[in-house]
Amino acid sequence: MRINRRQSLRRRGQDHAASAHLDLVKIGNLEVRDVAALVLPDEALSENLLGLSFLSRLRRFEYSDGKLVLEQ
Repeated sequence: MRINRRQSLRRRGQDHAASAHLDLVKIGNLEVRDVAALVLPDEALSENLLGLSFLSRLRRFEYSDGKLVLEQ
C-alpha cells in the first residue's frame, strides 16, 4: 500500500486525508486488485464507504431495501 498525505474539502470544513493505493480489497468471495482509496480520520465519517474506485470494477452493484448486492 502506498500512502500520500493531502487535505480534502467537505461541506463543514477541511479534513486531513491520505490517498492510498490498495493492492487488494477482498469482501467475501470478491477480490479487486489495485484500488485507489482515501483514508480519513475516524471522526470524519459516521460510516465506512465503498467508493467507485472499487465498485466500478465490479460487473454489477445495487443497493435496495437495505441490502447491497455485489457481482464480479
